[in-house]
Amino acid sequence: MQTRRLVKLRGADCVDERFEADARSPMWPFSPQHDEWITCPYGEPGDRLWVRETWSIATGNGRRVVYRADLGTGRWPPNVLVPSDDAKVWKPSIHMKRADARIVLEVTEIRVERLQAITQDDARAEAVEPTTVSLEDGPIVVDARDKFSMLWDELNGERASWASNPWVWAITFRRVQP
Repeated sequence: MQTRRLVKLRGADCVDERFEADARSPMWPFSPQHDEWITCPYGEPGDRLWVRETWSIATGNGRRVVYRADLGTGRWPPNVLVPSDDAKVWKPSIHMKRADARIVLEVTEIRVERLQAITQDDARAEAVEPTTVSLEDGPIVVDARDKFSMLWDELNGERASWASNPWVWAITFRRVQP
């Protein structure tokens, strides 16, 4: 699994086409003279991150945290009354306590690269799959990388478009059991 986040450079762009971290430190040179360094604000390999979800406290058999993502899936604990889909019942993910998280991720790799350096495999690791689109001339396949570029522009186009090819943190992680 991967995600990409914009690198926030302090008013300048690196002239080098590639950041390379010192093997002993999770820092990357930010200037050609290597006199300024940046550290990934999302952690370093080995760090564990917890995923926050929209949640609620279910009634029935004691205090139970339930997750809105499970609505309609049948994955509810026994003897628990399922909350309605009424927005007043659900608490925003930002208010979830770490102890209530059911998904924990471990950072396995961090790279700094240009956005357009993403590969087909990287795009799939971002959960983007190729799509077949029907056109008048027949169907075409939009590969995972092209689909990722469209999704990127939908989410980030105004501040850092695909065409501008910004520096990004490429963060790889794996799911671990809490």
